[in-house]
Amino acid sequence: MNSSFRRSLCLVAASSAIAATALMVPAHADSTGSSFEAPGFAPGPINGQGGWAVSGPYDDAVVSNAGNPAAPASFGAQSLRMSNAVTSGSFGDQLFSPSLVNEAGEPTAENAGLSGGVRQSMFVSQFTFASATGGLQPGLATGISPDRGDGARMSLVKLVDEPTTEFPTGAGLHIVVYDADATAAKTHQPCLQCVDFVAHDLGAFNPAVPHTVTSELRFNPGPSNDVVRVFVDGVLKGTFASWEDYYRYDTESGTSGNSRTVDSLLFRESGPAVTANAGQGFLFDNVSYSSGPQTPYVVTTLKENPQLLGLNPLFLNLNISESATLRAGGVGVAGKTVVFSFGSKTICSGVTNGAGFVQCGGIFPLTQLNLFISNAITASFAGDSTYLPSSDVAGLISLG
Repeated sequence: MNSSFRRSLCLVAASSAIAATALMVPAHADSTGSSFEAPGFAPGPINGQGGWAVSGPYDDAVVSNAGNPAAPASFGAQSLRMSNAVTSGSFGDQLFSPSLVNEAGEPTAENAGLSGGVRQSMFVSQFTFASATGGLQPGLATGISPDRGDGARMSLVKLVDEPTTEFPTGAGLHIVVYDADATAAKTHQPCLQCVDFVAHDLGAFNPAVPHTVTSELRFNPGPSNDVVRVFVDGVLKGTFASWEDYYRYDTESGTSGNSRTVDSLLFRESGPAVTANAGQGFLFDNVSYSSGPQTPYVVTTLKENPQLLGLNPLFLNLNISESATLRAGGVGVAGKTVVFSFGSKTICSGVTNGAGFVQCGGIFPLTQLNLFISNAITASFAGDSTYLPSSDVAGLISLG
């Protein structure tokens, strides 16, 4: 892990007062959101508008979308714009969203008097972002984290226009999730710098269109068991760990053995400043988050039918037909995308009907016949905020 990244964590952990809050009876979900529209917001500095706060000299502001062809129509008249033209290793002077009334965290998590209300066991946040220029801005990076208002982050999603000093070899817009790897602390004993922060690249995304990122944190009592699920544009991209074990075991954090609460979002600019991005960067809109009791996952089953493969000698191609049924509790699940593939090659995809059935097909060169004969086809449902992912495999049923 990058040493400056670790040092920045240590600074805020060591400066935070310790105050544990007991678990209380779950209450109704508490939520808030910002679309940055008038009359609550006006073009200009974001500090003090709609409960948002920033005291450092960062390149962030509420901007009018009029005259900016890169601003998506769905963002309305105004958005939050920010870039990494100005950065620092600090936390308290960076951009924080308004606090919820009811915090979220584990029963023994510390709030340092910065959050409160009725403690909840789940925190869900969502934001939509787009390039302020409609394209890539090399070196642009912004981090968004669930927080309690002082930088004691419990997760991190980073938006990166590669290449950057942190990601020098790639290219394009990437969404990266950092979680805390506690494998070195598996003995559950205090240790120094034994918890690492691991970057999980969710892939490259089109910078010319807006993307919506949803992060769901489930706080569970005890070590190494919080669950972070991250979705991009409604598709589950991965399941990760929270940062609970960093605070629980790594003495670098100045920990007393407890994780932290969250009630807001931290939008942070750190790392090398890229002055060329001044006045540009990312546009953010429809920022929302909530705390509440955990909602149960819905388990799905996907049953794939054997593939139908037909030869068309006249055109020297193959006709592939795929089908599957997605169910939950024995009932078909409608409106979900199922992808059929083998290896990294996608054959086709389709959306389930009212009975959970989906069918699609594709035409491929006859030269790929051996690939389809020798490789099983996988049908996959990626899951979403309600339904867990599932998959199934099937082989060839007919050749004619």
